[in-house]
Amino acid sequence: NGDPIVQPTKDMILGAYWATMFEPGAAGEGLIFADEKEAIMAYEFRIVDLRAKVKIRIVERRVTAEDARPPIIETTVGRILFNRNLPPDYPFINTEVTFSYVEDLVGSLIQRYSIAKIPPVLDALKEFGFRFATISGLSWGMDDLRIPAQKQEWIRDAEKEISQIDDYYQRGFLTERERYDRVVEIWRDVMDKVKEAVPKTLDPTGSVSIMINSKARGSWFLTMQMAGMKGLVINPAGKIIELPVLSS
Repeated sequence: NGDPIVQPTKDMILGAYWATMFEPGAAGEGLIFADEKEAIMAYEFRIVDLRAKVKIRIVERRVTAEDARPPIIETTVGRILFNRNLPPDYPFINTEVTFSYVEDLVGSLIQRYSIAKIPPVLDALKEFGFRFATISGLSWGMDDLRIPAQKQEWIRDAEKEISQIDDYYQRGFLTERERYDRVVEIWRDVMDKVKEAVPKTLDPTGSVSIMINSKARGSWFLTMQMAGMKGLVINPAGKIIELPVLSS
């Protein structure tokens, strides 16, 4: 389809995303710097955190192609360091760097600078990602996953509804197909509630959220199965089994 097949993935994306995040309350939050070099020096002397939200005058590159003078923007030292891996005349990137963002970025760089000039940039992005993935110390353990508190309540409500549906079926008000479809629909609704609740039980700046939101690895659906419930499964004939796996 014309998209680049060579690009940073997995740990490289994890490190880049972690380094370009905002961390509320981080050391140095709210400070103002004259330029990028001053901000980086403050980071090296541990005056300001890598992910602290600070104001910096961007003088080394334009924020957009239309900028005529250096603007003061709200960003982080991590984002400044990330931009230093890009060509000097490329507009400043001031956002969290996810896998899909890097995918679009690499395509944009190739279109702008040609394929021959991109390998050093890709190598720099790779090194940046690995470096900060190591510095972050992110890992995933059982204690990072939490079962939503409302899960058992949702299961009890679903079982009551299914009991009522079975009663209707026994009394001839529903066909077997109608009974089956309603039972499956009820359990799917429970799964959707659990899937929606799982991210809210986790720390948005924790390892699980960072790995998934960065698109480095995993998904919220898989996390729902690990922290909530396995849910409905399909038998060898391709039919959904109406009795779900309620445990994680």
